Amino acid sequence: MNEQQLQELALQAKQDSLLSAARGITLSKLIDGIYRSGKLCHPYRGQFQGAYEQIYQEAVQDLFLYICKNLDKYDPERGAFMTWVNMLLSQTQHTQVKCLLYKSTLTVLIKGRIA
Repeated sequence: MNEQQLQELALQAKQDSLLSAARGITLSKLIDGIYRSGKLCHPYRGQFQGAYEQIYQEAVQDLFLYICKNLDKYDPERGAFMTWVNMLLSQTQHTQVKCLLYKSTLTVLIKGRIA
């Protein structure tokens, strides 16, 4: 699916009623289109060896959930749809990394107190 088709699906979903079946179907098509488009960025690629793919996949899942819940925040006047999506993915992955680092730090601190 190209950028124009994805943007049209996004705008169509925004027009449907929030909890309607039509919106759900359109969102499903949109999420599938985004995933299959090959246009998702890979922020922080080459970092976090051994954990990157897991962090990235969690960020992508969080991104899709965010899009489904917050698609109305997309404003086509401010930029292309995939630009918005990739900006969100970068932010989401950054949050995933911060969370992972925080958990790692806590684990080290807790193990240090137990030892």
